[in-house]
Amino acid sequence: MTVDAPGTYEAEYSPVAVDGDTVVATGTSRYRERPDGPVVRTYDNCFVMRFDSESRCREFTE
Repeated sequence: MTVDAPGTYEAEYSPVAVDGDTVVATGTSRYRERPDGPVVRTYDNCFVMRFDSESRCREFTE
């Protein structure tokens, strides 16, 4: 896994559906090559997450 340099990544996500232990969230991630540079990549994502009885994510689909 590659770790992004500090200041080169920003993201905003919000849940759009919750059903029992399953949550669907959508949002946008934006990447810069350097902290003060222009946005060079933008991704619109949808995540499906399932949680266990202790609120830990046990399954994640992007």
